[in-house]
Amino acid sequence: MAGTFCQGGLVSMVGQKRTLLNGCSLHLYRDPITPAVTDTAATYTGHETTGTGYAPQPITSFGAAYLNASGQGQTDSGQFTFTPTGTAAPWTIYGFYILDPANALVGAWRDPAGPVVLNSPAQSYLVNISVLDSAM
Repeated sequence: MAGTFCQGGLVSMVGQKRTLLNGCSLHLYRDPITPAVTDTAATYTGHETTGTGYAPQPITSFGAAYLNASGQGQTDSGQFTFTPTGTAAPWTIYGFYILDPANALVGAWRDPAGPVVLNSPAQSYLVNISVLDSAM
């Protein structure tokens, strides 16, 4: 049977994902974990980045869903900035993960440039997230 999700449906589905994500929290992880679909929160919580000034950030900034130039539904986060407040212990960052309000893992991403090491308040780690949905 042939069929597809229409463009309005794609935008609607991404809008639902936006609603889920705005309310989650963004965390950084410090060990060389390659994300897999079978991961759980426990895969990452024992490997969360540590260091002076580190704290997970609430996700509240995903914008309205829209149809992008490739015909996909899309929503984009604002920029998340993580900056150490001291130099006592450097931060090591391999990637980031998202937990929902019940602390269940929503997703994880490994930074291909990792590990990134932040040694001072003059350095920051920036995260921008785009969520896409396309026709099947």
